[in-house]
Amino acid sequence: MRCRASEGLPARSDPRAIASASASLSVESVCTLADAEATGTGATGTVRGGAFTTSVESAALAEGERLFMLDNWMAAAEHFHRAERLFGDSGDKRNALFARVSRLRAEADQTSYFDVAREIGGVLESEPARNDGDLRLRCLVVKAALDLSLSPLLSGVEWREARVLAERLGKPEWVRKADGELAVVEYLQGNTTGAQKLLQTALMNALGAGDKATVVRLLSLASVGMSEIGMQDRALTFASEAIRVAGANKDLRFPIMAYMSKARILDKLGRTDESEKELASAIQFANGANMRVYRADLLQARAEHALRAGLSQEAADLLREAVASASEVRMPRPKASALTTLARIHEQQGHLDE
Repeated sequence: MRCRASEGLPARSDPRAIASASASLSVESVCTLADAEATGTGATGTVRGGAFTTSVESAALAEGERLFMLDNWMAAAEHFHRAERLFGDSGDKRNALFARVSRLRAEADQTSYFDVAREIGGVLESEPARNDGDLRLRCLVVKAALDLSLSPLLSGVEWREARVLAERLGKPEWVRKADGELAVVEYLQGNTTGAQKLLQTALMNALGAGDKATVVRLLSLASVGMSEIGMQDRALTFASEAIRVAGANKDLRFPIMAYMSKARILDKLGRTDESEKELASAIQFANGANMRVYRADLLQARAEHALRAGLSQEAADLLREAVASASEVRMPRPKASALTTLARIHEQQGHLDE
């Protein structure tokens, strides 16, 4: 099972780098620090003119922002939608646009990364985003997150600009998040040493700040990387810790990457029943939230289970579904991965011409 670039290690990255970056962190220290109280990654400054007011529209935006900073874009969407409507009704175009861009992050998982990234790219070129630091930062982090699955090099450019802007605006929470995402980009560019340093710095800073959303993200990434190089026991511990931290904080986003990684690890360890249970949790969440961009990856995960069980035809059928699903939402990486595995099955069965 391979996670999407925006949800795990990109297909062309070096998993040894992320594993070695995490290996210097003891599991005990991670677990202890992860239990620290979250400091909060406040939303002050998103409404023009400073801190949030007590208006209904500003309150809706503030709640959306709180959830957004916990990576819980799905839960934030309804608040951003309300804020967008209310600000629009009152003629506040700037804050309505800020709410819209934020809302689109959640909707991208249900529609198309390509289409949403293109729309936000248009906003980035507009006068409001050129002159408003907070609005530009929001556009950059949303587009960069999507582009990590579509164009990793472009994502790196966007995350670097976002990091510089976050420092200028005094937003350390986005500096931490940018460092973690830039570590993934550095792997793609072959800069293993730089990637290790970024990941270690990002994880330790997130742990120290009580930034649990970033901790869950980076622990999940570390789990994927360690599993790829055969460190299954350690990888399992980090995936389990990511799930535990998220489960103990109800407002955090469901840790789908950690569940997918854990399912894969358990499958490798021959613990099939446990693996299927973890995968079922990921599938249930993705289906319930109508997260269409995940469907191809989850179908491939099921295909891997089928292959390990010797069910080649079932695996091939699942992979064909994965190809169609990835094509529908314009996700090139899972489509290529599914086609590669499908070709291998056909070759083994002696009918590569199909």
